[in-house]
Amino acid sequence: MISNNQNNSFYRGIWNSLPHPGFIINSHLKIVDVNSSSEDYCLTGKKRIIGRLITEFIGDSSLLIKVIQQTVKEKSPVTVYSIDMFLVGRGVGVNNVYCSPLETLDDSVLLLIQPTTQ
Repeated sequence: MISNNQNNSFYRGIWNSLPHPGFIINSHLKIVDVNSSSEDYCLTGKKRIIGRLITEFIGDSSLLIKVIQQTVKEKSPVTVYSIDMFLVGRGVGVNNVYCSPLETLDDSVLLLIQPTTQ
């Protein structure tokens, strides 16, 4: 039987193995967790990302904010392809975005960002 520690370690390993930036964001747009790829994408460490608002990295007028809000409101996944996204420190890039509600009590969402080569 797998202990809770082993189970958490297993899922943490999967989370950090994802090749694209992943964020867990609550309904107040606060970043709750990130994977290892997010550190590279945001050009800073996990400790400096977690607890901050996603708007500090992408701006508060980003389409991405509307995607997160729609996901929270509708409790349904949203996928958007080829959106221009500004990221502080990186400038504008084209990305595909997948946002899905998590099965938690606090309306958190999983946000995956796939940078494209366009």
